[in-house]
Amino acid sequence: MTEEEIENEKETGQTEKTNLDGKKDNKNISVKGINKDLYKKVMQKAVETGKTIGEVTNDAYKALLSTMEFAVQKSGAIMHKDFEIISNFNELSVSDTDLKEIGKPVAFSNIDYLDLSNVSNEVFEKYIRSILHVKKLTIPSKMKKSIILTRAKYIEKIEQKG
Repeated sequence: MTEEEIENEKETGQTEKTNLDGKKDNKNISVKGINKDLYKKVMQKAVETGKTIGEVTNDAYKALLSTMEFAVQKSGAIMHKDFEIISNFNELSVSDTDLKEIGKPVAFSNIDYLDLSNVSNEVFEKYIRSILHVKKLTIPSKMKKSIILTRAKYIEKIEQKG
């Protein structure tokens, strides 16, 4: 995104997006009380990443919601010590063996690309408690999607492999 496009978005408050059905979706949402220094940092991130301010803000909201949800889960884990937290990776590949070696359930969070294509249904059900805020999740083609859907939130893309 160019600085000119950012300035236009800043002035108009509108971001143009295309829905899955190909229609344009412009929404103007105002948020009062935004700290100017934080807003400048968001604008800078938009320029650095080539995203719109709206996209960067949406990413931040997703991360916040995921973190809040994760904190609720973690507070229960602190009392019960019943699972491990694996988070903040760009890319991570996990197998049945990896999960068995950990020896207790895990929660994955804030991972750009999570590859679980070498995890069986049985091991997934036993060892994976939750998957939060993952951009791309790869699962085996024979894995039951119902298992994923009950334990995953804020996943941008699920791909089956094999």
